Amino acid sequence: MRSITTLVKRNLLNYFYDPSTVFFSFLSVFILVGVYTLFLGTLQVNDVQFSVGEIEGIRWLVNAWLIAGLLTVTSFTVPLSISSNMVSDLEKRVFDDFLVAPIKRSSIVFGYVLSAFLIGVLMTTLTFFVGQLFLVITGGEWLNIGAQFTMLGYIVLSNMIFSSVSFFIISFIKSTASVNAVNTIIGTLLGFLAGIYVPLAALSENLGNILKLNPAAQMVVLFRKTMMKAPLELVFEGAPQSVQESYMNIYGVNLEIFNVIWSPWMIMAYGLSFGVLILFISIFRLNRYKK
Repeated sequence: MRSITTLVKRNLLNYFYDPSTVFFSFLSVFILVGVYTLFLGTLQVNDVQFSVGEIEGIRWLVNAWLIAGLLTVTSFTVPLSISSNMVSDLEKRVFDDFLVAPIKRSSIVFGYVLSAFLIGVLMTTLTFFVGQLFLVITGGEWLNIGAQFTMLGYIVLSNMIFSSVSFFIISFIKSTASVNAVNTIIGTLLGFLAGIYVPLAALSENLGNILKLNPAAQMVVLFRKTMMKAPLELVFEGAPQSVQESYMNIYGVNLEIFNVIWSPWMIMAYGLSFGVLILFISIFRLNRYKK
């Protein structure tokens, strides 16, 4: 346990010591905000207005949809940035010292994954509260206490999953030049994988079902269901239930895979199982690396 604590402390200091690392871990968030401001926001507002008319709360609804996407992106890109420290350690031969030290290979994995998880939770939580402040400023409301704790629970779960996935991805990379390219590519792809740039419902049925199995597309649904609950009730009050259901299906507030609507519990169980499986595979890979 002491070795894990030491590794975590070291990785935390490395992250906050370099401001550029913090900036680039949020680069995908900045890109998403820019794309939303220029294109996506107006399109979604117009779509909702076409369905229900000029109703109060539409901007709140669409902004809440955006914040849910930002939380998903942050909870992946920040752990990915932290896990990238392992590549630097490989190049500087620091990782070799870990391998010959009397430390379990699982402790090395947990050291990187736990530091990525802790920083990811911290930065995603910060994004969450800043996002709520933005909603209030633009005419929305703060989430109630129950929803606040629900969101914090989802933030913890999301970072648990993506910290494991991030370490697994980075374990295949051997140079800092490659890791920077991978971070950029994944950060860009996240907008598509989470159905932010293009709703997954707009794709062909088979392709959409496959893409919805990735954890980003699933975690964003949990965030959306909680963030958008109040504005959904306000905007679609008095409208036919079918209109609201249609919007929720198209814009990924509901998760339907192979004609089955997944409940939040199903999504959480799937995501947790996925993260644990990837973590054990990473430990197995590191054991093989030693040999």
